Amino acid sequence: MRVAIIGSGPAAVACTMALMRRGVQVTMLDVGDELDTRTQLIVNRMRGQTAQDWTDADIAEITRNPTIGNRPIPRRLAFGSDYIYGIDQDHAPIIQQGVSIAPTYARGGYSKVWGASMMPVHQDDIGDWPILRNSLDPYYRRVLDGFPYSARNDNLSDEFPVFATSPDPLPMPPQIKAFSADLDGIAREQKGDIILHGQSRLAVRARDEGQESGCVHCGLCLSGCVKGAIYSTNVDLDRLIKLRQLDYRRNHHVESVMDLEDGAEIRCLGPDGVTREIHRFDKVFVAAGAVNSTRILMTSRNLFDQTLLLRHSPKFVLPFLRWQSTPIEWPNVNTLTGLLLELRLRGVSPHWMHAQISVINDMVLKNLKAYANDNWTLRGRLAQPFLRRLMVAWCGLHSNEADPIKLTLRKSASKGTAVLQISATTDTRLNKTIKRAAWRMTRHGLTFRALFLAPFRVIGTTGDGNHNGGTLPMRNNPQHPNETDLLGRPKDWTNVHFVDASILPSIPATTLALTIMANASRIGDTVNLES
Repeated sequence: MRVAIIGSGPAAVACTMALMRRGVQVTMLDVGDELDTRTQLIVNRMRGQTAQDWTDADIAEITRNPTIGNRPIPRRLAFGSDYIYGIDQDHAPIIQQGVSIAPTYARGGYSKVWGASMMPVHQDDIGDWPILRNSLDPYYRRVLDGFPYSARNDNLSDEFPVFATSPDPLPMPPQIKAFSADLDGIAREQKGDIILHGQSRLAVRARDEGQESGCVHCGLCLSGCVKGAIYSTNVDLDRLIKLRQLDYRRNHHVESVMDLEDGAEIRCLGPDGVTREIHRFDKVFVAAGAVNSTRILMTSRNLFDQTLLLRHSPKFVLPFLRWQSTPIEWPNVNTLTGLLLELRLRGVSPHWMHAQISVINDMVLKNLKAYANDNWTLRGRLAQPFLRRLMVAWCGLHSNEADPIKLTLRKSASKGTAVLQISATTDTRLNKTIKRAAWRMTRHGLTFRALFLAPFRVIGTTGDGNHNGGTLPMRNNPQHPNETDLLGRPKDWTNVHFVDASILPSIPATTLALTIMANASRIGDTVNLES
């Protein structure tokens, strides 16, 4: 059987693995953009050195980020490069209106630049899905089998199981450990609200394993992991390609797919960027990311000048101060999220609110102009009493609390191809919900010796965090051209399956990657390969 996967991100790799376990040979079609050669040489050089030998010039080069100070929430870059954001693509032009949503054509998708947080979904947050959470449980376990996973069983585990058999948790930074101890003393229920906390669940290798490096606690996590301890699907891609188990074809931009009675057809731009190619397969699995997969479906079904709705988990940042001063270990610290808060706030949302707690990091310090050239600035030294108490909560809400983003595909004679318009509306309801949530956190924080600074909350641009999907929602009985069945097949289609976040009917506040991978694995594992 000839099977194709479109894309190379988490959903693509999880589905590929599931199919390979069934003995299927997979061809992966991908654009596969990569970091520029000059920056990659710097990264390679630093990877071969100890952190103590890194030069100020190399560190400055891979941590540059012009979005700091120019956006409500800075955009995460890959070693100083924004190549992962597919905004200026001649073959797939987009127009952004009030949104931060961007497709990616990077090899490895958004796993090349992410916070590495991996949480399962809660049943209460997927009541509108046609599957139950327990149907994903075996696939959570399968995805995490042999996976680099920093986690521990704690008081999050009853509601959000760890699923991994041998998680290997990173050591907590002092500020995180002290704050966790403060939280240990509070009751689960607070005046009708529920507050749970636990160590972050991260796709990070905590220690060296063979030739693979573990975390070296260098403080540069938000700019990219030089040592490769933060998981990226490129690790699995490289291994499968080296073993000749995967036929990976780069520089293939898929424009449309066609479901046929005896298979499926893919139409794409070939490696030269000009010639259009047609490829036939028995089965096609589309995992190009929510925005790209939606574009492919809209093009394939001629859904021009029609609007599909993209659900998203809205984000905001809430700084806070702890009563207790804790020594700062910057930069010798892992700056990914260190602690998770899961909250059910009565009267704010019926769904879980998700908060990732972080110590100060290079983005914060650069924004405050407190640290430069491997030294504290005068401002940074004067601000030490403040910085020893400062922490940041990066918060998310369920997609039901926000108006969806609109995707409209329009033909354009001037561009020579269709233009995807991505637009948001003014969401006053959301702003009020975030305000209530921030002030509720301020009230609760006093019980565990933390002052959440609700007046200083920062609301992200619509789409920040790239936790989005739902344009092609799974239904028990699809009724519309953009609806899919439980195996990700659009209405009346048989041999084309969409397997990424585009088919999730709603978007929980908890992080998406693990659930996307589990659902893609479920589809790859259960699809009928005989028809």
